[in-house]
Order: sequence, then C-alpha cells, then structure tokens
Amino acid sequence: MKFGMLNFYEQPAGGKTEHQIVKEQLDCVCAAEDFGFDYIWAPEHHSTQYGYCASPMLTLAAVASRTKRIRLGSGVVVLPFNDPIRVAEEAAMLDLMSDGRLDLGVGRGFQPVEYESFPVDQARSRQVFDEAIQVVVQAWTQDCVNFKGAYFDIVGRPVRPKPLQKPHPPIWMAAISDESFWLAGKNGFNLLCSMLYGFKSEAAAELIRGYHGALKAHGHFYSGGRGWRTGYGLLLRHDTAGAAGLRGPGLVVLPYHSGLRRPAGRETSDRRIRSVCPHPQRGEDRAMGGAT
Repeated sequence: MKFGMLNFYEQPAGGKTEHQIVKEQLDCVCAAEDFGFDYIWAPEHHSTQYGYCASPMLTLAAVASRTKRIRLGSGVVVLPFNDPIRVAEEAAMLDLMSDGRLDLGVGRGFQPVEYESFPVDQARSRQVFDEAIQVVVQAWTQDCVNFKGAYFDIVGRPVRPKPLQKPHPPIWMAAISDESFWLAGKNGFNLLCSMLYGFKSEAAAELIRGYHGALKAHGHFYSGGRGWRTGYGLLLRHDTAGAAGLRGPGLVVLPYHSGLRRPAGRETSDRRIRSVCPHPQRGEDRAMGGAT
C-alpha cells in the first residue's frame, strides 16, 4: 500500500493571500517526505478558487528541489489544454531533475468553466486526449515523433530531452466514466479515480472489474498496485457556535484497495499535521480523515 498527498492550492476562508497559500502548501507537501509519504500529487486547474495550481510541472519542479525520495505525480495534466510535445519535454526535464521520480498523471478535465478559458471544444476532449497521450509516449520513446490524427499532425519532430526512467515514467489516467476506466486498462495505464464523483459501493467494484478486464484483454500485466482512490483528510475547527470550517491543507490521496491500514512506523497524528499545516488555536481543533 502507498500513501500520497494531493494539494489543490485552494482559496480557503480566513483572508489568506495567494502568496501565503502557495508558501504554506509547498511547505506542507515537502514535509510529506519526512512523514514517510510515498507520493506528492500536483493538479492543474484554471479560472476558479477550486484550485490555482495552474502548472503541475512547475509546482513539482519546486518540490523536487527540496526533496530526495518521494515520488512526484501530476494529478493531473489536462491534456486538451496543453501541447503534447511541450508536456513530453517538461515532464522529461522534471524526471531528469528529480533523478527519475516522476509519475505522469493525465486527464481531460471535467469543468466547463475551465474549458471556456481555452480554444478547445469539451465535447471533443476525449478524441484530443487520446491523440495527445500517443504523441507524449512517442516523444519519450522514439527518436522523432511522426503522428497524423484529426487534431495533431507532426512529421519527423525530434524531441529532447528524454526521461531518465525507461521506457518512460509511469503513466496514470484519471477516470470518472465507464469508458475512461476501460480506456485506461486498454492502454495499460495506471488508474486515478475519485470517490467524490460517484465512485463507491457496487458501482466501484464494477468499474474496477472493467479496468482489470481491459488490462487483461489487451495483454497488460496487472501488478496489483495500479490504482489510487482519492478521499479527504481535513483539518476542521469547531467553534462554540457549532460551525465547522476548513482552516488548512488536507491530506488527500489513498489507495482504492479495501482493508486500509496505516503503515507501521508512520505517525499521522493531529499533532504532527498541525506542525506543518497551522490553523487557528482557539476553539476545538481536530483532524478528520479517511476514504469517503
């Protein structure tokens, strides 16, 4: 079992500046290495307070310079918003800078308000995504990219640098719909999925079965460690009036495997979390966590 942290760089209550939030979040994710976490994940979001980490690669490069062991994952690069050649170049550069610690998480986004900021039709995002990820893999594994599709036409393009990990860094695909689970398996990608978007109970088991079936049908080896499930661990403060509000970063990523257990020797107490993610001292403070 692996544990990781996903930070959205959200705009919380309390009037903090963007500068304060960015510095606090960077300190929090870098401290994850000392706490024994296995992964740090950086998302891509635009145009809303849901999160203003606009560049996973830029964020992870900053984290790479302050860490030595922890894996660095993009959770996720929204491929329809990005040029795939640029994604391949920046990801390879990050893999070299971090001594081979990159995991590339990719997706196609889901918020219409974010698509309004880019010249991309959300209705065609799956087709754009499918072509873009093929270009990224070619850029990493071939001397030159030769690709002709409906959205990308690339002839004899050399791409440098190449990633340190061979044949390339692990690829993770975000999935919400049935088709995305199947496509992740078909392509042999690792799976990123969230219980916050209907992924639960019987539906979850069926989606995972579809993913495993697609892996097997297309000749991909299943190692038992290909999936992450996201849930939330939030720092909450109860005041005397009974209102609860988020006052600091949350610990987010948990595996989808059942029977979750805390790894031996990994202290995740409220006391240790508070030391990195400060919140108001008045009132009753408590840490709440777990998969949802």
